[in-house]
Amino acid sequence: MKIIWSFTAEKDLDAIRTYYLQFSDRTAARICGNILATSDKLLNFPLAGRQEPKLGPGIRALVADAYYTLIYELSNDIIYIHAVWDVRQSPDKLAEHIK
Repeated sequence: MKIIWSFTAEKDLDAIRTYYLQFSDRTAARICGNILATSDKLLNFPLAGRQEPKLGPGIRALVADAYYTLIYELSNDIIYIHAVWDVRQSPDKLAEHIK
């Protein structure tokens, strides 16, 4: 099993890191570390996230930090991470964000 991050997900993670670096290196490292650790957990527990049928068949969401959720899907032995979603945003924007 392996993980593939979409361009969108990589941009999301970079934006999160950049934002928190303005305030604290430690906070940026903690939050991004939590997100990456959660993605690594998917290697052992790929079905850990809840299904998100409104986003499409097979799309799942797994909480990675207090404010961030990984949006992903499993296909054969590959986990595709589509986005790192800030849950404080309107959920209506999410479907458009991962297209």
